[in-house]
Amino acid sequence: MIKAFCQVINICSIPMSYQAILSWNSDKLRFIGKYPGTSIKWTGLMKRNPDGTWEIDQSPEDHNVFIV
Repeated sequence: MIKAFCQVINICSIPMSYQAILSWNSDKLRFIGKYPGTSIKWTGLMKRNPDGTWEIDQSPEDHNVFIV
């Protein structure tokens, strides 16, 4: 019984593990959530700095935004 339950848990965790590996190896991540420091709903892009920290990417060329 316990062996079958552990196998089900392992199978169900595959999608989460896959997403975690993809996000660990990426340099940029899209997100939907609250803007840091406020409660405004925001969609954006985060980029990894060379020192390993993450910051909000606000450069328009990375977002395919056309400035008119």
